[in-house]
Amino acid sequence: MSCKQSGLCPPLVIYIALSSIGILSMLSPKDQVKDHPDRIWQAIAYTVIMSLLLYYLCSTCYNKLAWGLLLLPFILLAIMFLLFKGDFDRILKDIGKKCNCN
Repeated sequence: MSCKQSGLCPPLVIYIALSSIGILSMLSPKDQVKDHPDRIWQAIAYTVIMSLLLYYLCSTCYNKLAWGLLLLPFILLAIMFLLFKGDFDRILKDIGKKCNCN
């Protein structure tokens, strides 16, 4: 099953760009990759696997599913933030009281 699609798969391009930025930031001197060198290889392997999955979805006309898979972490993060927003506010207030920061 092949899909006639012009150009590259947009979710794949965005994913590779964001993953490349993440992997390059792991190489910065401030990161602790020196203590855990396998982290960078895990990130590269995960990026390759996800890229292949996104490419497969786009090539078989499942573009909406590819977009959903790309945006899923951001959607879940937004839901978590909304669910725990009250707890975050309370924790920040407690920290402010402990350090006497006004």
